[in-house]
Amino acid sequence: MRKILALLALSISPLVATAEVNTFEEAGMIEDVNAGKNLITVNETLYYLPASVQLYDGGAAILKVRPGYVVSFNGTLASPYNRIAELYIHPDSVLVAEENMRDFNEQQGREKHAQ
Repeated sequence: MRKILALLALSISPLVATAEVNTFEEAGMIEDVNAGKNLITVNETLYYLPASVQLYDGGAAILKVRPGYVVSFNGTLASPYNRIAELYIHPDSVLVAEENMRDFNEQQGREKHAQ
């Protein structure tokens, strides 16, 4: 019986190792979002973010992410883009990104009125 269990354990371990090799984890700031193609750029790398990936509120992540948000995510290695399976938006980064966008818009408004 022990021989069977040992052989079973040895035969399963390559499968587990293979599954781990095909996955990734990443974190960084979103640099660009192309919702039409379900692509986001993080750390100068394009990732495919399917509409099926949802956030904690049940909404599609691709419709809620914005440049400047800091995210953590994982998924599977794929070609031409790695595919995201789960994504987490760090809440503090949302506040900072929205504040920066407000400041930018106000500055643009002042420059437009000055002309």
